[in-house]
Amino acid sequence: MSYFNKKHVMLWVVIAVIVINFAAIGAIIYKLYQNPKQEIRRPDRHCAQTYLESELHLTPLQAEEFKKLKKAHHDSVFVLHNLMKEKRGIISENMVKPNPDTTLLYKTTEELGMLFAQTRKLYISHYFELREVCNPDQKEKLSEIYTKLFCQGEGCPAPQDSGCGKGGKGHKGHKGHKGCKQEPFEVN
Repeated sequence: MSYFNKKHVMLWVVIAVIVINFAAIGAIIYKLYQNPKQEIRRPDRHCAQTYLESELHLTPLQAEEFKKLKKAHHDSVFVLHNLMKEKRGIISENMVKPNPDTTLLYKTTEELGMLFAQTRKLYISHYFELREVCNPDQKEKLSEIYTKLFCQGEGCPAPQDSGCGKGGKGHKGHKGHKGCKQEPFEVN
């Protein structure tokens, strides 16, 4: 093959690569504008308040108390989530610097962890507050609901000494602690 033929073939290869790149970029841009952004709230997803009212068969007085407790809980969690967002922003912003301050990064990570732990504590406190409003049957049902909420993934460990014979292997096939003699959220 002569020098000019090699150059001619190389030119066609470069043109083909450029055309393929433009086609790929065009397809990506087309896909972005073709699919509308999905809503954050799904219309088929029910409000937690409505769900709890129907599942627990709450009286109007209980439903009103649940609503008050939910508002106070939501406001507290909202503040913590905003603080967590700020901490994640600090971490993200500082990690990419040429010379990041690792002391600041580790300290901020610790603070983020403490905020996360505080949100979990708020969820637990909220459960106990809701529980106080319930009658014994509703408490059992609420316990089942919260057990499902806190143990959603496969391999979720059961308590070591739960009395249900699972030995920490998980809740798969284990329905709401009915096989146990112990409630998962026992108040002492």
